[in-house]
Amino acid sequence: MQRNLREGSRNGRCNNVMPSQPRSPWTPCRRPRWPRARSLSVLRIVLVVALPWLSGCAEEEVQFTEIKRPGERITAAEWGAFERIVKALPEPKLAPLADVAMPLPQWQDARTLPVQELVFEERRALADAWDPERVARRFARSRSLPRLLRRERLTVEQFTSLALAIGAAMRRSKLPEDYPWEDLLQRGRGAIDALQRDQRLFSGLPVDVRHRLLDEAVWLHRVDRAQRLREVPAENVALVNKHADWLAEVMPQFFQSHPLDDVTDMLEEYGLPFSELAETGRDDELRWNPAQAVIGRAAP
Repeated sequence: MQRNLREGSRNGRCNNVMPSQPRSPWTPCRRPRWPRARSLSVLRIVLVVALPWLSGCAEEEVQFTEIKRPGERITAAEWGAFERIVKALPEPKLAPLADVAMPLPQWQDARTLPVQELVFEERRALADAWDPERVARRFARSRSLPRLLRRERLTVEQFTSLALAIGAAMRRSKLPEDYPWEDLLQRGRGAIDALQRDQRLFSGLPVDVRHRLLDEAVWLHRVDRAQRLREVPAENVALVNKHADWLAEVMPQFFQSHPLDDVTDMLEEYGLPFSELAETGRDDELRWNPAQAVIGRAAP
C-alpha cells in the first residue's frame, strides 16, 4: 500500500482513488483510513488487556472488610498476624492504646448543662474510647505500621479492633468465671435511669448534691465495663492467659489492671471498717459473772 501511494504520487496520480471518482491533478493523495467503529473496538481490547497488568504494577490497596468485636472469638490466624505485627513494631509498640482508659466523671462545678446532658456526654465518651476507627487515628504517626499491615493484608481499623479485643480479654481474665454480672447491671441500670431523668442544672446544685451525683455517675463506667467484658468468650481469656508474659511486655498497663478496682464503692461492698481501742479490750475477752448481774423485770 505504501509503495503504491509513493508511486502514485510520483506519477501525478492517486492509486487510492476509485475509478468512479472524478480525477483531478489537484486531488490529494490520502492514506486509507480504518473505519471508526473498528478503531474503537481495537482500543477497547487494548485497554481490557492492559489495565489488569498496569494495576498489578501499582501497590495493591487493602480493602476494609470487617472489624473484630470484643465478644467474637479470636482465631489462630488473627492472633498470628497480631503477634507478628507487634513484634516488628518499634518501641513503644502499642502506646496509643493507653488512651482507651477514661477518667472517672469529673464534672466541673461551673457546668451549666442539665445532669441528664452530662450523663449523655459521659456515655458517648465511653463509647468513643473503644471505637476502633477513632483508636486507629492515634496510630497515624507510626511509619512502620502501614508496611506491616500491608504484609498481613489488614487495615489499621482491623488491627486496632483486634488489639482492643485482646485487651478486653486481658481485663476479663482478672475476674472469676462466675462473676455476678446481672447483679451489677441491675443496680447500675437503676442508678443510671435516675441520672438520665435529672433535669436540674449541675452548676445550681449544692456542693453536697454535686458530690453525690458524681459518685452516682461512676455507675456509667461500671455498667459500660460490665456490658463489654461479660461478652468476652472463654476462648479469648484462655488465649491471653497462655501468652500473659508476652502481653504484659507489649500491652499498656490499663489492660493488665483489675477492671473494677477503681470503680468499686468500698463502703457499699465491704461496709464501714472499724477497730477496737486497746483500752476497751476485745469482745472475746469479756467475762460475765451472774453474781454481779442486775436482773429485773420489765413492766408489761
